[in-house]
Amino acid sequence: MDLRNYVYTLLLTGHESSAELVTGLEAGADDYVRKSATELLARINSGQRIIRLERILRDAQSRIEVLSVTDPLTADSTFKRPTLHLLLP
Repeated sequence: MDLRNYVYTLLLTGHESSAELVTGLEAGADDYVRKSATELLARINSGQRIIRLERILRDAQSRIEVLSVTDPLTADSTFKRPTLHLLLP
């Protein structure tokens, strides 16, 4: 799944009904806040942290994929590591 253009959606509501909150979440919101600016800021910070960590993980995974096909001594990208089943007796 490509998350580079993902928009974290936070539903800010004055409604108290759980049914309306469920409807908002099922419509695609990632989280909700009931009318508290302090809580809203805390949730925005939390969402930003989650997105930042997901980017770090995605970048690390990309780096691992490159390293898995690159010779560690020559940086040759045509290097093919022997697979485990070929090394076993």
